[in-house]
Amino acid sequence: MSQNEMILLVAGVPAVICLLWGFLKKPGHSLMVIARGMFSILLLYGIQLTCIHFGWGQGVRVNAMTTAVSGVLGIPGIVLLYLVRLL
Repeated sequence: MSQNEMILLVAGVPAVICLLWGFLKKPGHSLMVIARGMFSILLLYGIQLTCIHFGWGQGVRVNAMTTAVSGVLGIPGIVLLYLVRLL
């Protein structure tokens, strides 16, 4: 098993367990996180297209990690991703 697979197991299995537990206990909250994640994908993609159009660089790429961060934290998470990108 490679190091990347180990990291995925250590981070992914507890996340899936928490998500499933959240669906069983409070499905409204879990659906809200998923809806916020979908909105953040659209927002990140729109910001990325704007950055490319005006020549400001690539912006933050849309992937599972950025979707998870912005899905849990919302718009402050998107701001955090861009601050990390600047550093």
